[in-house]
Amino acid sequence: MPVSKDGSPHASAVVVAASVTVADLQSSFYNGPAADSWWWIEDIFLEPPEVVAINDEDGTLHRVPFAVEGEEVTWGESQEVKREYVAASSGLRKPLAHWDSKETSRAAAPGTSVSDTSGTETSETEGGSTVAFTDEQIKELREALDLPETATDQELFDALLEKATAPDTSDPETDPATDTGVAASISKLTEVAKANGLVLVEASGYEQTRTMAARGAQALDRQESADREKLVSEAIHAGKIPTARKSHWLKALEADPEGVAASLAALEPGLIPVSEVGHGVNASAET
Repeated sequence: MPVSKDGSPHASAVVVAASVTVADLQSSFYNGPAADSWWWIEDIFLEPPEVVAINDEDGTLHRVPFAVEGEEVTWGESQEVKREYVAASSGLRKPLAHWDSKETSRAAAPGTSVSDTSGTETSETEGGSTVAFTDEQIKELREALDLPETATDQELFDALLEKATAPDTSDPETDPATDTGVAASISKLTEVAKANGLVLVEASGYEQTRTMAARGAQALDRQESADREKLVSEAIHAGKIPTARKSHWLKALEADPEGVAASLAALEPGLIPVSEVGHGVNASAET
């Protein structure tokens, strides 16, 4: 069990139930009852199981019961309470965990999880804030920053700060490391796309393909419309259908091109008069 400098166990490592620690309970509370408020836990009791929290906005005190089933924490309805001072000999119950301030109780901003610091070590920084890292994380940080194993927490912090504030002088177009990373990412995406029946294309090529496809669709629409117009006009000139029915046949062709075209072809020509019957003399303006 992780301990503090004086040898006492960290409060977050204390087990509340078989599979739930104080840190788990904190995380559940700050993501549940206190997700949209400025409450912070002051005490956690087990007999009965409840959390006593302070509303940092108005200083009111609230009691929130909870129940633990396996790894699930269920919260009951909160109740506003007040402090009562009694004689020390009255046998007051002792809390499982206690915090003296919002800063120590809330390890993160309101509405975010409170991380479980079990199995981690802490490093004190100026201002009293605490940052928790595992031994493995600290080792990886020292290796990444090229620091010796004897480097102190302050030296580690200074190196991280220098790394974070250093200007970026790399050229993403010519940096081999960047090119390698991009190539690896593209290769991975290509494999995933291929496995799912997809193809990766460059953004500009995709937009060009969309534009060409739209133009092709427009050209096809115009061609099909012209073909329908020609087919109906030929049927009118052949005396198969009257001119008044032209729009009807055009709509029918648009809905069922093959079926309607076959119907027009099957109609007998010459059934509808298309010119004056009796002589073939052309009339003139004088006559």
